[in-house]
Amino acid sequence: MTLSEFDQYVKDYAKTKVAGFKNMTWADAFYLPMQEVVSYLQKNGFTVYIVSGSDRYLCRSLVEGHLDIQANNVIGMDVVLNAKNQGYVDGLDYTYTFDDELVRGDEMLIKNLKMNKVFLIAQEIGKQPVLSFGNSSGDQSMATYVIDENPYPSMAFMLVADDDVRDYGDPQKAAGLKEKWIGLGFTVISMKDDFKTIYKEDVIKKEQ
Repeated sequence: MTLSEFDQYVKDYAKTKVAGFKNMTWADAFYLPMQEVVSYLQKNGFTVYIVSGSDRYLCRSLVEGHLDIQANNVIGMDVVLNAKNQGYVDGLDYTYTFDDELVRGDEMLIKNLKMNKVFLIAQEIGKQPVLSFGNSSGDQSMATYVIDENPYPSMAFMLVADDDVRDYGDPQKAAGLKEKWIGLGFTVISMKDDFKTIYKEDVIKKEQ
């Protein structure tokens, strides 16, 4: 797909319903507290980046209209991009023409998890961040990097999915992660205890 075709594909898919919930499409599947934190930080002078293990262009399409984060502040998994008429010619041997468009290739450049998140933050932002928000082992390296010998006051927050009433959390797994992450100096956020709401007001988890 061209980048514009992929963007439209993602936005069309985001209109479909999430199977496990009533009154929620994929476009609605943002944690409201996350949106509130992003807005709060931006109003107080912070530059906010998304650093995701998901596809960079997927994330760019999904956040448009939901989070006030520019496309160049979205970092994610990357695939090779080729010119429409390039074929199998190496990029060093091909010159982009006025008849070309950018097309997504089938070769992954980098999976943005664990140490790769640290690498891409250093490469693309060029500064050690002062705040980190994550929710998986793939975010642990990023969280450590943020608070490790930072010359500025810094904090790393890790969300545990322990709410199995309003969402599909796993309290047992969450308890283990909570203990681990507190031991590493991270601030743990509980979906069950700290989230007054998770999704928009009329979203309801379906009975299993």
